[in-house]
Order: sequence, then C-alpha cells, then structure tokens
Amino acid sequence: MPKRKVDKTEQIELLRGGSVVSTLTGAFGKTIRETRLTAILGYLMALEPTIFLEKFGFKGTASSISLETSEENGRSDIRVETTKGIGVIEAKLGWQDPWKQSIEYKAKWRVLLTPYSPSEQEKKRKALYIRWEDIGKLLKKLRKSTNRGVKYVSEDIHKYLEANNMIKKEKPDEICTKEINESSSLRLFLKARLYGESYGKDRQLTQAGYFAPHFANKISRDYPGVHYGISYISKIERLEVIDSRKNLQQAIQSVRGKRWFKKHKTYIDATKKYWDWKKYPKRYLLFLGEPYLVFNPPVKKDRLQKGGRKGFLCTFDELFSAWQGGKLK
Repeated sequence: MPKRKVDKTEQIELLRGGSVVSTLTGAFGKTIRETRLTAILGYLMALEPTIFLEKFGFKGTASSISLETSEENGRSDIRVETTKGIGVIEAKLGWQDPWKQSIEYKAKWRVLLTPYSPSEQEKKRKALYIRWEDIGKLLKKLRKSTNRGVKYVSEDIHKYLEANNMIKKEKPDEICTKEINESSSLRLFLKARLYGESYGKDRQLTQAGYFAPHFANKISRDYPGVHYGISYISKIERLEVIDSRKNLQQAIQSVRGKRWFKKHKTYIDATKKYWDWKKYPKRYLLFLGEPYLVFNPPVKKDRLQKGGRKGFLCTFDELFSAWQGGKLK
C-alpha cells in the first residue's frame, strides 16, 4: 500500500510592528478600523449573500455589493443592491449611534452595526440595530460552510473580532478581578448582579468570562460578614458600554426587563453618588450571573499580583493555587 505523502511545507510567524499576526485581516494593520473590518465583511457577504440578506431584512436577491460607495452626502460603508431595492450598512466600532449618518444615504433598508444600545423609541426607527456579537454568531454558522472560501474568511473575521475584543471569546476562562471599596458597589454586585467602571484603555473586562471582586479593608470594616480579599465568583453574562444615566436604565431594561429594573432600582440609583458622568462620560456595565461564595477564607490579591494595580486577569488554576497558599512565580 503506497505511503501517504506528508505535507512538509514550512510555516513561520508573520510579524507586523514586532507583534505576531494571527489573522489575514490583522496583516493589514495592527489597529482595528471600521473601513478594514467592513471591507472584509463586505467580501464575505459577496461570497454568501443570502444569509446576510435574511439577517439584515433585505428583500429580494442580491445583484451587487459595494464598499465605500460615494453617495450624495458622504460614503456608505456597505451598499447592497437587490431585485427589490437598496440597503445600506453603516458600521461603528465604538459607542456611537450611526442613525444620523445612515439617513444621509438613499436606501430602502438601513442596518446600523454598532455596540450602541438603542432606546425603545429609537428602535421604532426605519433601521435595524445589530450588535457585533450578533455578527459573531452568524460567522460561527458560516464557519461550518462547505464552501472553503466562506469557511476560511468567516473563521478569519471571527478570530479578528475576538482578538480585538469586539466579541467574546468562545471559551473565555479568564477571571477579571477588580477592587470594590465602597458599600454601593458591594450591594450592586451582590443584590443586583451588576458591576460598572469607567471606560478606558483597560480592556480586561472585555477579555474575561468571569468576574471576581476583591473587597477592600474598608468594606470588611463596614460589613462584618464580608471579608477582605476575593470570596465570590460570578459569570459575565453580558458587557455593555453606556454613556449616561439614561443609557444605564435603557441597557438594564433591555437586558433584564422593566419589572426587574423597578425591583432593583434602589441599588442602581445609589450609583448617582459615586459615578461621575462629567469626568467619565462612558462606562463599562457588566451583567453578571449569580455570585457564588467560593473561597472561605478569601484569597488575598498579593498572592496573585505584584504591585498595587486595582484590576488584573487570572485563571482558575492561579486563583485556586493562591487560595491553597501558592506563591507568585
């Protein structure tokens, strides 16, 4: 029986700016950009238009897809012509509402691809708000395609979105630990299963699958039943970016409902005292699962990190090792 030929093709790492490039999309630039992402997404749409038309609510059969098309009042990110009309897709990576920009273009349908959470009133507009997480789920389906081109490109975009924290990792096992040093945050976590902090370059919350607050000494003095260190772990169910108290209410009602919001309003209203919207106009908001008391006695953060950082990432192995008396390597 003839021996199978072994593919001995050599592969080496590709670097850009000193960093390893893990995706084809990432080879075009280290920094994520809307034009770069919409270009590769438009390419995938051209390979497999039907599933995207269904997702976006575009009727008819696709006849052409165009990128950065010059319109009367600007350039649309992705323009789709079908046998029933024209649809435009306006994409934003940050917390912006693309609505005003999208209505500058003549179209029958409009899709707003953004992390922005629209209010109930805004949802009534003649536009469909879609989150990047929804695109991630669509890409996951396309990764099973029998079309090799579709399969490869969808896998590549999915990895790129994961690498840039646009969507959650499929199996995030890292735990994000943050300092909680006042009573309102404690109650918000334990009673309402929420955690918020100012939006910034620190993307630890976007990379983790679990949240484990480190309670400060002040907390343990005010609440005898709560001890200094890490005691609780909670699964991160959803991450939102909010930019006002109004958006805070909208996001919570959208995820958990108006009845739930009303029931837990006391804990949410308490954030007025310590969330400075003028100083920090954007905030991360974590929606958490049930907090489980895992460590008794609690884990001290000096067993997990060096220095005085207020937040860090760790694994379950590292956390349990620290609890059992292990030391930093």
